[in-house]
Amino acid sequence: MMSRPLIAAPAFILAWLAAQLWVYLPIYSSAADTAFITKLMVEEVAILSCWISAWSWVTWQEQGRTRLAEHTIIAAGASFIDAAVLNYALPWMFFNLGWPWPTDIHNIPNAVLITLTALIHIHLASRIGLNLRLFAMWVAGSVLAISLVTAHTWAKKNDQAAADKLPYSPNIYAPAFVVTPEHKLREGLEHMWSKSWSDQ
Repeated sequence: MMSRPLIAAPAFILAWLAAQLWVYLPIYSSAADTAFITKLMVEEVAILSCWISAWSWVTWQEQGRTRLAEHTIIAAGASFIDAAVLNYALPWMFFNLGWPWPTDIHNIPNAVLITLTALIHIHLASRIGLNLRLFAMWVAGSVLAISLVTAHTWAKKNDQAAADKLPYSPNIYAPAFVVTPEHKLREGLEHMWSKSWSDQ
């Protein structure tokens, strides 16, 4: 008879895939979008597979068994929360309240979810469970990861406004290797720019 984790793991995977499709399907508007959605789904499956494989390998190194089904349940459950809550429910709620929900803001709660999921994986992978040293390492890594994601999100949101204020002009380097067109374009431009603005 199959154990509960062996039954629950495929169920969690299917629930996650359904939630992920529910998020992606609204962007479907033409036949070309099928390839785009497929690409996104393949990327998500590949990332989750690597994550589960890595934690299973760590568990095998520590305990002599992979506990693949348990790691699959943890990872698929967290991915379901990411798809259903962070990618769908939260933006929908903010939209209905009339508040903006920038796309990049998703990165911060997603980073928090990943670090909490990693804590559960660590507890499962370790033979002795969580101890003070493991927990301290998790806290340090989580704070660093969330700080970096927050800084990247802030920079991505504000870099364009900052770039617009920079005192620079485009094309500041001499076009030494650019072939100039014929018909005396250079002379015409030089003549035009040699005039004072009051002559225009």
